This record gives sequence, structure tokens and C-alpha cells, in this order.
Amino acid sequence: PADTYSVITVNFCNRGSNTANIRLSTSTGDTPGANEYLEYDVSVGPNGVLERTGIVIDATKKVVVRSSQASVTSMVMGIETAVPAA
Repeated sequence: PADTYSVITVNFCNRGSNTANIRLSTSTGDTPGANEYLEYDVSVGPNGVLERTGIVIDATKKVVVRSSQASVTSMVMGIETAVPAA
């Protein structure tokens, strides 16, 4: 709903034997703009993990993730809460 926001954690797990390049953004569309990236081509080594916490997004945003390797799993977890009344 429009009157909510979320506080999320995004986790990437590279299960493979090759280094992966990770991208993470919060975007209003499916294709993020240059100013919407939180991470851009960050290297995650074999069996490595990248975690971003405390990301606050409003109801109009999507979390968009990308990896250069198919062996990367991403997971988003968090809470959704109502915007306090003014």
C-alpha cells in the first residue's frame, strides 16, 4: 500500500567456484537508473557472501538484483510498516 515503507536486508550467496559481480538497486521500474544503485559490479568471491542491511524503501520501489554468475542466490527479508500519521 502507498502509506507503507519497508526496512530490508539483502543477502547474496555465491555458491559457485568463480567470482561473481553483483548489482543491487532500489528502482521504480524494472531497469534501474544510474542514481538508483546501492552496489554496482561488486566482486563476491567463490563461496562468498555480500549482505546489505538497513535499507529503507517506500511502497513505490522495487528491489532489483543482478549477478554475472548463475550460481548466486539473492534473498530479501525485512518488515513492512505504516507511515506514521502526521
